[in-house]
Amino acid sequence: MKLKRLCTNIAVALLSITCSFAAMALNVTASVTKTNVSKDEVIQLKIVADEKLDGSKVNFDALSDDFFMGRPSFSSSVNILNGTRRDSSVWTIAIAPQRLGKLTIPSFDVDGVTTRPITLIVTMDDQTPTADELIEVRTQIGKAELYPKESTTLDARIIVKVDPRMLQNPSLSDPIASGLDITAIGEPKQYQAVMDGVEVLIVDQSYRVTATQSGDYTIVAPTLRGGVLYSSQRGGSTKILNLDSKAPEVNISVLPVPEDYNGIWLPTPSLKASQTWMLDNGESITSDSVSVETGDALTRTLSVTAQGVSAEQMPELNIRNPNAFRVYPEKPSFTDNGDGSVTMTLKQVLIAKSPQVVALPSVDIQWWDTNSKQAATTKLNGLDVEIIANEDNAAVLPTSPTPPPTKIVVQDSAFGRG
Repeated sequence: MKLKRLCTNIAVALLSITCSFAAMALNVTASVTKTNVSKDEVIQLKIVADEKLDGSKVNFDALSDDFFMGRPSFSSSVNILNGTRRDSSVWTIAIAPQRLGKLTIPSFDVDGVTTRPITLIVTMDDQTPTADELIEVRTQIGKAELYPKESTTLDARIIVKVDPRMLQNPSLSDPIASGLDITAIGEPKQYQAVMDGVEVLIVDQSYRVTATQSGDYTIVAPTLRGGVLYSSQRGGSTKILNLDSKAPEVNISVLPVPEDYNGIWLPTPSLKASQTWMLDNGESITSDSVSVETGDALTRTLSVTAQGVSAEQMPELNIRNPNAFRVYPEKPSFTDNGDGSVTMTLKQVLIAKSPQVVALPSVDIQWWDTNSKQAATTKLNGLDVEIIANEDNAAVLPTSPTPPPTKIVVQDSAFGRG
């Protein structure tokens, strides 16, 4: 009898211990607001655990292939009612299915416990607008035919036909092309406008397109990526429309460098060069000759403006001045004119040393006219200078024989045949 009572007590104790462990086990559930949804419709996925856990215990990355995801939220709480403590951890995320048919929300591992997968039935809502109806992309290319190392401008305009506040994680994609170098010019410009009676957001961005090698190429234009919140008039549901429209394409042909071309390769549809000569008293020299005294200064300023090239592509002007002058050259400066052209400015200060008659050299700039498809040369004339001895410093200035005038051709350190 005593043995039977002892066995009964042990069984009761074991049952109590088992029930206690069951009560302590972690319970996790996953649920959604609905399982029959339309494509792009927003529903809420909620995962609830009955313990206070860290927010990093759930990773939603497994949803990214089939769903547009919002930003997940996490909260934890402790409730004590009638002396009973209840802990809770809740993860919530807005998701929108991106494919039709049966989609499965996979199970999630939460601190070693997995949730059950959830199956959704996804159908199409015919009243839902397409991405092409919400976002329009327009492009304009400066030139569709280039030479290697020649540049042009690609202007892109993105027209957003929805309230900008409805955009979700918007980003401007970069244009894509192989065989071409494409760089953005400045920052995008955003402004509101009215088109066909509808208020729209316009994003303008320009790009410099530089050819690197001959061939035919296609540029995939930039477009807006992300999502758009859209409220359906049927059923009052909210959708996140994925901005996945195909960006327009722009075709460009790059012609080869002519085989019989020799010299500096500077392709441009327009090259303009000018220069000024100035005495040290600020007076401009307008004739092709001038008289100065030893010790006087002449300032020569040359400006070269080329269309469709960058500052790095401008040629180096290497001017060999006669020994009758001390030369103080300044580094070239470059100005982007905002119209696709660049101006290079070079200044030299020449101090007359010895009395003689000398010729400051002319400068020839070779380039390839991409309009006429012919070689061209732009010339800046030199200056004949008579140097007269200044009695105040004639005794200290050395004399040297005058070398013959030298014709100068622009040398190019940055370019070879393309």
